[in-house]
Amino acid sequence: MGESGQIVEFSMSPEEIATEDTDSARHVALRKEGFNKPKTPVASFEMAESVIVIEFPVDPPEVYAENRQR
Repeated sequence: MGESGQIVEFSMSPEEIATEDTDSARHVALRKEGFNKPKTPVASFEMAESVIVIEFPVDPPEVYAENRQR
């Protein structure tokens, strides 16, 4: 703890450790799934000064038209 050098330990039972390990593995799997999932194309606009970003889903024909203009 801080500068005192004291150590505080909170012991966990084997059941609590198993539950924590299961939850951690589930969270890792969810993160990987989110990265591998294809993203829906969106049009985004940033509001002036508030830094709020608004996103609208875009259909593929709109994406193609926008890409041709660039």
